[in-house]
Amino acid sequence: MSLSFTISKLLRLSLAFSIAICLLSCQDHRVPQQRFRLKAINKMETTIPYLYTFDYDSAGRLSSFTFSNYPSIGTLLSRISYDEKGRATQFDLNYNYGIGSPQIRYIPSYDTNGNIETYTSFINYPNTTQFKKDGVMSLYYEPGRKTPIRITYVDGVSNFAEEFTYAGNNVVKLLYYNGSTPEPSVQTFTYDNAPNPLYGFGPIFGFSVDKLSENNQTGTYQLTYNANGLLARRYRAEPFYNEEFIYEAY
Repeated sequence: MSLSFTISKLLRLSLAFSIAICLLSCQDHRVPQQRFRLKAINKMETTIPYLYTFDYDSAGRLSSFTFSNYPSIGTLLSRISYDEKGRATQFDLNYNYGIGSPQIRYIPSYDTNGNIETYTSFINYPNTTQFKKDGVMSLYYEPGRKTPIRITYVDGVSNFAEEFTYAGNNVVKLLYYNGSTPEPSVQTFTYDNAPNPLYGFGPIFGFSVDKLSENNQTGTYQLTYNANGLLARRYRAEPFYNEEFIYEAY
């Protein structure tokens, strides 16, 4: 299994946590006379701390973010490039967790409706001269929807597919197909009515359910909200999980 797939799969499964880029339907969070955007996430899973911080450019677009996880992965710095249409064209991830840390690059392509159609990963190890193609994710849509109803992924050794059923703008059912098994695993989801701070944050860490749904999943975590009605905390006692969302007004 490729390193980039291993890392992205680890992150996608260990969060419901992922954060990433506002490409699909990223929204700011509004209360009267104010707008808020995600600035940081503090997370503790069992005994492992995670910290995410986000920076934005003068146009209000996410321009870079930092992920820190000691001692497992170290630090990841991601920078995003945009074209004249405001579409993200390249994501560069620089991992720093010791000797042999790779660089990973993601290149999206778009369909005629402006949706991400393919998402190709490239990897460059130290002491090599160029990026090598690593894997391709393909996304499929139904008319009028900006979030995918099906995703497939393939690299040299792995492949999977996911199918999403929506109620409004929330994923209520997920079918996951592992390339080695014909029958899918099935998950269902319920939601609150508050805005999900991860909604639309998909490409770098995977298009998982929590970034394709505009509200917050209920049932797994105890949810706490701030005075502005935004999700402030997700908590679970066993196994221990605590995730705190920090916003900034702009």
